Amino acid sequence: MSSPIDYLIFQAYNKPKALALASVEHQLTFQELLVLVKKAANKFRMAGVLPGQLAITILPTKFMDWIATLALMHEGLTTCACFADNPIDVMPYDWVITSESITGVSPEKQITLDAAWLSDLNSQSFFIGQKPLPAPDTPFRLVFTSGTTGQNKIVAYTQRQVINRAKDYILAIKHADSLIQLMAQFTSGGIIDGVSHLITGTPLFCSTNNASTIELIKRFSIKSLFGSPMHLTHLIHDLSEQKQSLPSLSEVYFAGGKITKTQLEKIKTNLSPNITNMYGSTEAGFSTSCRPLMTPNLAVVGRPHPETQLQIVNNDDQPLPAGQPGQIRVKSSTIVSGYYYPKEVGDDCFREGWFYPGDMGKILPDGAFELLGRANELINRGGIKIDPNQIDQFLLDYEQIQDGAAFAVQNKEGMMDLAVAIVTREEFDMDKLSHDLLKELGAHLAPAMIFKIDAIPRNPMGKVRRFALTTFFNKQLAKKSAD
Repeated sequence: MSSPIDYLIFQAYNKPKALALASVEHQLTFQELLVLVKKAANKFRMAGVLPGQLAITILPTKFMDWIATLALMHEGLTTCACFADNPIDVMPYDWVITSESITGVSPEKQITLDAAWLSDLNSQSFFIGQKPLPAPDTPFRLVFTSGTTGQNKIVAYTQRQVINRAKDYILAIKHADSLIQLMAQFTSGGIIDGVSHLITGTPLFCSTNNASTIELIKRFSIKSLFGSPMHLTHLIHDLSEQKQSLPSLSEVYFAGGKITKTQLEKIKTNLSPNITNMYGSTEAGFSTSCRPLMTPNLAVVGRPHPETQLQIVNNDDQPLPAGQPGQIRVKSSTIVSGYYYPKEVGDDCFREGWFYPGDMGKILPDGAFELLGRANELINRGGIKIDPNQIDQFLLDYEQIQDGAAFAVQNKEGMMDLAVAIVTREEFDMDKLSHDLLKELGAHLAPAMIFKIDAIPRNPMGKVRRFALTTFFNKQLAKKSAD
């Protein structure tokens, strides 16, 4: 099986002057990227890295992280990109690659890519051979997942799984040769996107914020954009504030959360009318896709991709016919077999070759799948199970609300109840919101409490971290009750 480095070498020799990596500040051709990767690999080798070891990268930019990651892959290491909230101590790592010293990590295990380290790259030899992974099933890339549930989990991809997912991704994306993705490097989408550009010999565009995303799209006339609904919403907000447009865009893809009618209309008006919803998971890859403007029901996620099976099953894991709601399970050619950490969690999620993502749904008469919420997010309010996403969508479409989310809290009687948190401008009519929630959603979905906060906690994909809201406000309410 070819490695990402094999594809980099192939592109460097066949199209050496073609653009390979670009940020607002820096650009590298495939030839330049290969030389830089080999020089960095040589420095890592001199520091003592060995094939099969685990290296965690905590670097400030996607541009720098990708170069370091490729250099580590060149040396046959397992890699894992992290951000500040990821608990790296849950993994038995061998190295931490960072741009500045990290407290709590042994200096012997840190390689700091500071100015001195980077300037010394020029003196390094790039005439070094690639070192392979110790075995085909050696973990190639570790990815954190499920930042919404309160329990960090880690998925391990083999090299074959990453390459095959990248090839599936290329087939699913129109204008994959002119694409900028807003997913961070430490997500599944981040690593798959990076490898896909090595396979196709096209540039990986590295943005750090909305301003750099806008600049890159304009400078390189980028045609396709991929992000979560919240990524796209924030990008559109900044475009509007700056009174700019992106006429080169012809395709927009989103994944990582449900979208509202207002969000969809803004994407259509400000980015492109050609919009695709990609439904999937870190564990099993992209499973379905659909054009949401072609259906009035935004919960529809489309039909399964080739090489992917989706079923709706009951609590006994028996498949259900079309129209009956139940649990979704998925099987794909690139599915992982379980969790790298914690391993015991996989007993509930992985059974007989199937992955159970925790989503509820049903099959429509045309074979498409409709999502009905997440089983572990349902709020039991007096025996009535509520999908908080219904309320989220109302809040996100509500005038003057910049962000909002529903979550569970414990009321004065010690019972589970429904609350919402909103981010608004200073002047806001809370009474009117309460009235409109009751009128539009009904008494069973109207929240008992509304809180105004500075920001809704979300994971890097833009999904609401409801457990964080529940934990924070339960403590606040308990403290207020005690006082």
